[in-house]
Amino acid sequence: MNNDRFEVATVAELEQEGMKVLTADGQPIVVFASNGGFHAVEDRCPHMGFPLSKGTVKDGILTCHWHQARFDLCSGCSFDRFADDTPVFDTIVDKGIVYVYSQPRRAPDAAYFSQGLVRGMEQNSGFTIARSLVMLRRLEIDWSTIIRQVAQFASRNGNSFGTGSTILTIVTNLQPRLTEQTMLFAMFRAVREIAGQAMNAAPRRPVGPLTAGDHSMALLKRWYRHWVQSRHGDAAERVLLTALHRQVLETGIDKAIVDLIAGAATDRIYDSGGHLLDNVNKVMELLDHVGWEQAEATYPLLTDVMASGRGAEESSHWHHPIDIVTPLRDVEARLPELLAAGAGKTWQDDDSLLPTLLGDDPLAIIAVLEDALIAGATPLQLARVVCYAAGLRLARFGLSNEVGDWFGPQHAFITANAMHGILQRCTTPDIARGVFHNAIAVYMDRFLNIPPAALPGEAGGLDHLSTDANELLAAMLDALDRKDRTELLAELVSRYVELGHPFDALVDRLMYATVREDVNFHYFQVLEAAVSQVADQPHTPHAAHILAGIARNLSAICPTARASLQLITVAARLSKGERVHEG
Repeated sequence: MNNDRFEVATVAELEQEGMKVLTADGQPIVVFASNGGFHAVEDRCPHMGFPLSKGTVKDGILTCHWHQARFDLCSGCSFDRFADDTPVFDTIVDKGIVYVYSQPRRAPDAAYFSQGLVRGMEQNSGFTIARSLVMLRRLEIDWSTIIRQVAQFASRNGNSFGTGSTILTIVTNLQPRLTEQTMLFAMFRAVREIAGQAMNAAPRRPVGPLTAGDHSMALLKRWYRHWVQSRHGDAAERVLLTALHRQVLETGIDKAIVDLIAGAATDRIYDSGGHLLDNVNKVMELLDHVGWEQAEATYPLLTDVMASGRGAEESSHWHHPIDIVTPLRDVEARLPELLAAGAGKTWQDDDSLLPTLLGDDPLAIIAVLEDALIAGATPLQLARVVCYAAGLRLARFGLSNEVGDWFGPQHAFITANAMHGILQRCTTPDIARGVFHNAIAVYMDRFLNIPPAALPGEAGGLDHLSTDANELLAAMLDALDRKDRTELLAELVSRYVELGHPFDALVDRLMYATVREDVNFHYFQVLEAAVSQVADQPHTPHAAHILAGIARNLSAICPTARASLQLITVAARLSKGERVHEG
């Protein structure tokens, strides 16, 4: 593009008037006379697009009075974190005439906005993050590159695998099913969460691997579990790094690594309300996307929660009125022989376990899972059955419960899905015991289904709803605009599923519906868990029930203030040249 110069005014005119506005190659530019020189910037505040020509200049500082963002007039750099730098244009005086060049001093290329994304995360500047994401995509930078950059920032600047990294992994997993707009909005939520956590995180003091010795994986596993149980985070991290350096960097991801970490995560029963197991699964999923060469930087983020977690065995309601912990520990000890007894047999899920899994006898739940293993059921098969049972807890959640009561079934469903994901990588007894833990977690939420809510269409069918896919998708968003429509979204989703409409469009709509609300990360977790569970058979009754459950979960708290997406929406509009300040 040519860097042509455009006439602004005579020196005398500009010095007298103080400022001139013009359009050069389609972009608005304002030229100021200040401190004996002439300085040009884009006539749009990089914060919200307000004309900088309506601002004031004093001692070389330009102030935009809409939100009081201030800029160095010479460099365009912002003095305030909430506003990005503004482009500057060179000026020249020729024969008493002031000219401005049509191209900014520094072309805002991919490197510029990549640096802006990092700066936005470092400063927790929402608008800088939003603008950088929008412009990187306009410059056709692929999502995988952006995701890798954000993940690396999180591992360098965080002290744990937090909610932001969890949302980032969820968004990355679902990205192939999302439209550009939904992906942009979801990515902004993830990056903003990571930036906020990094801003408040104490600096990590990483330790290195053990530098000498031929440590077997069996020994490292024993040491790791010992230090985790002893809550000695530094020692656990050092052992983990030794195992990672030996296995991952030399041979790639190995089942022994999965067994070491996930096995330790199930030493405590339903550790941290299930969050630990989901974190373990999410770390592995994220590394699948960004590359396992990042393992040594990413896995240590699990150390704090791994070493400081509390197991359900420390909670009184797992001991009273029925002691469930002792039977669980007993079956854990027998798992190797149970798995051996079922080896070579074939087991088919026919939903016959569900009445017991959703019943009120925890000992019967343990027994029926034992019998299934002996009959040839694999831990992976049972994990999926337990996950479906957990999904039914959401689908049949009674609305007489408090909104906060959703957290229990949310955690059970999320953790059951995480166990299913981990078992696809490794099925050792130390990991498989988590299936029993999760089944009892589902049992613990039984009173939240009294009385059980009806499944969509169970009472009178769904034929009163449209058969058109686009009409159903549009109605889903409308259903979340009022507080008294908790069941409508679930009915619309079930109708869409039973008619066999495109699954990806439904996932995109549910993600958009989630990301536009001011909700915490649990709502992203349950959505992604549902997609993971039904993706291979998205039009079955099981799929409809699971998706109805997460739809009811979201509907129960909608609508919220919906302030989360304001910045990314404004950034997208400004990138198109819209005059946001005019409405």
